[in-house]
Amino acid sequence: MTSDDTLDLYPAGSPSVSLRLTAARALGCDIECLDPETRYIYRVSKGQRAFMVFGCISPLNNQTSARISQDKFHTHTIAARAGFRVPETVRCLRPGQFEAGRFEAHLGLEPALKMAAERGYPLLAKPNRGSRGRHVNVVRDEAALVSAVETIWGQDSVALVQQCVPGMDLRLDVLDGTLLVGYVRRPVVLVGDGVQSIRALLAGMDQRYQGAPFWKALVDDPIWKRVTSGRWGPDSVLALGQRVDFGSVVLNLNRLCTAQIFTQVPERWLEACRRLAKAMDLRHVGIDFKVARSADPLGGNPQDAVLLEVNASPGLASITRMGHGHITMPAEKRLVEAMLNKG
Repeated sequence: MTSDDTLDLYPAGSPSVSLRLTAARALGCDIECLDPETRYIYRVSKGQRAFMVFGCISPLNNQTSARISQDKFHTHTIAARAGFRVPETVRCLRPGQFEAGRFEAHLGLEPALKMAAERGYPLLAKPNRGSRGRHVNVVRDEAALVSAVETIWGQDSVALVQQCVPGMDLRLDVLDGTLLVGYVRRPVVLVGDGVQSIRALLAGMDQRYQGAPFWKALVDDPIWKRVTSGRWGPDSVLALGQRVDFGSVVLNLNRLCTAQIFTQVPERWLEACRRLAKAMDLRHVGIDFKVARSADPLGGNPQDAVLLEVNASPGLASITRMGHGHITMPAEKRLVEAMLNKG
C-alpha cells in the first residue's frame, strides 16, 4: 500500500489525523495504517526516524506531564505555584468513589453549595478531566448547580465549580517556546438580512458550519437552545437588522464560536507561555487565558490574565477547517519534524 492510498483511509470525523498525515506526506514521510478497521493509528517514518499517530495526541510530551495537564485542578495548582492567576475553584467528589475519612471536605455537593453561599452566582461547573466544552455550564441558581454537578458525575468522578471570570478567551499554542498559532475565541453573532435563513447565515460565516453532522449536533447544544428558546429553527429567516448573539461564558471552537487568528504575539506573552510550559514540563502545549475585553487582546500584561486550562495535545484541525490551512499546515509540519527528531 502506498502512502497516498493509506492517507485515503483516515477516518471521516478525525480531521486531526488527516491534518497530521497530510503534513507528514508533504515532508516526504512514509505512512502505514496499523489498524485498518478503526483507521485511527498510523506509523509515520522518514529514514530511521519514526513516530506514532494516535488521534491528535502529541508524542512530544512525557506521559506524567501530559497526564497532569488532563487534571484541571492539579494544573491550576502547578500554575498558581508558578505565579499565574487561576480561578477560585472547589472540587466536588462523587460520593462512593473516594474514602470518606480522607476526602471528607471535598465529598458531595457541599463544597459547591458553600461557594455559592459565600460568592454568589453565576458559577461555572465543569468536569475535572473534560474536553471540548462537554458538560461545561454556567449556573445561576442552586437547582441548576446541583443538576450540573450531578450530570458531571455521570462522566467524571470529580466536578469542579469555580467563579466565572469575565473577559475574552485567548489561546496560544506553542512548541518549544515558539508560537504555532494564537487566537481569541469569539461568540457567533448573526445579523439578519430578511432573506437568508439562520442555516445560510452560519454557513456563510464559517465553512465549518455546513453539512448535516454540524446541524445534527447543533440542535442539542445548550447554547443554541438557550438563545433560540424555540423561537427559531435552522431554517428561520431573521428580519433585516435583527441581531442574534450566541455569546456565552463558555466558548469552545467545537460549539457556536469563531476565532480571531494571530500569527505573531508580543514577546511577553511567549515568555509567559515558556514559564508555564517549564513549570508543567511540556514541550508542546496549548494554553487558555482569560484576558480583559479590549480591541487589542494581546495589549495587556500576561500577569493580569487568568489561566483557564492547559492542553498537552492541542490540535489545529478546527482552525484548518475555518479556512486557515495556510497557517496551520506550516505549524503542523513543524510538529511532524519535531516528532521525527524526538528520539
